[in-house]
Amino acid sequence: MARHLATSRLSWLVAVAAIAVGLRRALGLPRAIGLRRVQVLGPSMEPTLLAGDRLVVLILPTWWPVRSGQVVALHDPRPGANRILVKRVQSVIGPAVEFRGDNPLASTDSRTIGPVDRRQVVGRPLYRYSPPGRSGWLPGSAGPPNARYAPTPTAAMYAPRGGDRGR
Repeated sequence: MARHLATSRLSWLVAVAAIAVGLRRALGLPRAIGLRRVQVLGPSMEPTLLAGDRLVVLILPTWWPVRSGQVVALHDPRPGANRILVKRVQSVIGPAVEFRGDNPLASTDSRTIGPVDRRQVVGRPLYRYSPPGRSGWLPGSAGPPNARYAPTPTAAMYAPRGGDRGR
């Protein structure tokens, strides 16, 4: 039953995204829902995601709820940075989102940057399409029942660390 509901939820999200993209293009509206490809560049999300992983991100409108524990793609909030980060939501307090990498020793996240505005969140990574040996639905993406799930982060991953040099 739970697997069927997860598959139905994903089908619903993909259908909504496809309809929204079609309407947006037909009517010339600004981007609200769609898909985007993102490549993971560093070790900050290990063991869930590895450097070189290529992901499909479901772009969501800014009013879509973001919850603690979700993996999200967000605009790098640092001045002059023009890239997308993939991180896990630590907490949501009003419009502020705190995010962390699953590998705290190699992550630049809210501990160094601070929280970001909810509008910085681009969307949710759903599927890893490359490398072929690691392809599959990501944890929490409501993928099909045979999805390969990566380890879930533990509290130890979020313990404070010393000597942060802005990695």
